[in-house]
Amino acid sequence: MMKIAYFDCFSGVSGDMILGALVDAGLPLEDLKKALTGLAIKGYTLKARSVHKGDLRATKIDVITDSTPSTLRKLTDLEKVIRRSRIDEPVQQKGLKVLNRLIQAEARAHGISASRLRLHGMNPVDTLVDIMGAVIGLSLLGIRQVVSSPIPVGSGIKGMAPATAELLKGIPIYSLQIAQELTTPTGAALLTTLSTDFSPTPPITLHSVGYGAGTLDLAVGPNLLRVLIGEPLPLDHTYETDRVIELETNIDDLSPQIYEHLMEQLLSAGALDVSLTPIIMKKGRPATRVSVLASPPQAEKILRLLFQETTTLGVRMSEVTRAKLSRTEREISTRFGRIRLKITEREPGRIDAVPEYQECREIAQRTGLSLRTILEEVKSAVRKLDRRV
Repeated sequence: MMKIAYFDCFSGVSGDMILGALVDAGLPLEDLKKALTGLAIKGYTLKARSVHKGDLRATKIDVITDSTPSTLRKLTDLEKVIRRSRIDEPVQQKGLKVLNRLIQAEARAHGISASRLRLHGMNPVDTLVDIMGAVIGLSLLGIRQVVSSPIPVGSGIKGMAPATAELLKGIPIYSLQIAQELTTPTGAALLTTLSTDFSPTPPITLHSVGYGAGTLDLAVGPNLLRVLIGEPLPLDHTYETDRVIELETNIDDLSPQIYEHLMEQLLSAGALDVSLTPIIMKKGRPATRVSVLASPPQAEKILRLLFQETTTLGVRMSEVTRAKLSRTEREISTRFGRIRLKITEREPGRIDAVPEYQECREIAQRTGLSLRTILEEVKSAVRKLDRRV
């Protein structure tokens, strides 16, 4: 069953509000605690309590840390903890992506390199538990897609921290016109990394609702985050849609040797796709059209790279809707070892499984067998495993 979590951020979002909403929606707290032991960090207790904000009941999650000084001094130290953890690889990688976005935003906001970032005013254990607790919680609930509403913020520096502003670039936001921090950097990092869209409530069959409480008392309403969990309404297709930014520029005076480097830089910066198209410009000049797809949060970084690495004087940008087939990953055992598969359902009952190209290529280089032979053997193993594929 495809499950969607929609975060209705009517009064902001923080890491503990996300955890509270997930637990309130049915995530067993003991399961979450057990999974978090994989981080191998001590000195904290995770507690949940029922609270009222106005007329609404919600769950408040508290990460209570003891007085023992932490050995974690920099944000980059948190990366090491996650990488050394005993948490499943896909969940671990999502947590690292969230943390990396937070680190980069803090670095830009303070104007220093990521390696020099100190944990001033930030509890390292609390931050780790909020980030990994959220991605673990979504996994335990079987959530396949996260969608968020536009994000509300406060006014002034108190209402939106510099790092939060960096994280929300390219994301629809609005102000509640109060000088209080409604959306925290951790909350912004989680939703801008995990959400595929920022839009009104998607069409779903609603299964559960959860309310996560924040710590503030607001004059404009209850400080709560609501999560709606359900499955998409049955449609006559098997694809999902999201919104991405398309960046295009035509270049007629750049050395062809530069393009390989350019594509590598763009993909490393988070581009979803990069393509080069030969074209003819005015006066019959041959040129190259560079086309890039990027998620809204990465669009500005991609734009800066295009100006930095090419001779272009202007880049066209437009928001487009992208239809994409639902895709999952799975591993199978072969005589070469375990290999990942990308599995898609093109239409009801028709499932395709494609082996990870880079892994097959590395096997071919290691064994001396042809890449074609490796791919054929893996596909044969897939067909024996599941006759539908």
